[in-house]
Amino acid sequence: MFRLPEDKAVINRYGFNSKGMDAVHDYLSIFQNERRKFREGYVGVNAGKNKATGEELAKEDYAAVITK
Repeated sequence: MFRLPEDKAVINRYGFNSKGMDAVHDYLSIFQNERRKFREGYVGVNAGKNKATGEELAKEDYAAVITK
């Protein structure tokens, strides 16, 4: 992970090491309902196809995450 200060950007090359779309959705739902307990700021979410999904089916993975 590294910053590009001139672009106000962060580059993350760790990959998608999470418990998956459903777990992230649940966490964000809790966060939204209890936001007053957290500091103000932004929440960033990376979306991508599963590693096992071939390029020809990638659009289905992106659509699933966006519509969740």
